[in-house]
Amino acid sequence: MSAGPRTEFGDLLLAEQDIVVVDTAICVCGHAQEAHEHYRRGSDCALCDCPKFRRKR
Repeated sequence: MSAGPRTEFGDLLLAEQDIVVVDTAICVCGHAQEAHEHYRRGSDCALCDCPKFRRKR
């Protein structure tokens, strides 16, 4: 009984549609909260021109 394709070490390979991100805070701009966290002061998005992180409702 096979659960799916495996690596040469026997680890199960997941199909792209099987990978799910759980409990990630998403901004209204569509990017994850991590895109708004920087090593400098500020909360703007590193991936677009969104001026501040605002949780998507």
